Amino acid sequence: MVRRTIGLGEEQWCLLFGNTGRGDSMLRDRLSTVRNFMHDTAGVLYHIVVGALSAAIALSLPTIARSFFTQ
Repeated sequence: MVRRTIGLGEEQWCLLFGNTGRGDSMLRDRLSTVRNFMHDTAGVLYHIVVGALSAAIALSLPTIARSFFTQ
């Protein structure tokens, strides 16, 4: 009998769905790939939004300064 240690996520997976055999590890690998892709995509989108907001603020500064000094 081969025993292997499992991490917390795998332990929760087994408690919810049980050990389904060979396809279980394939499904877990596929879900891990999707999760990693979504995590990386979220990081990229976050930085795009931060860059766009910074650019919008930088472009609006002359207009804001002009209206501030005219009042």
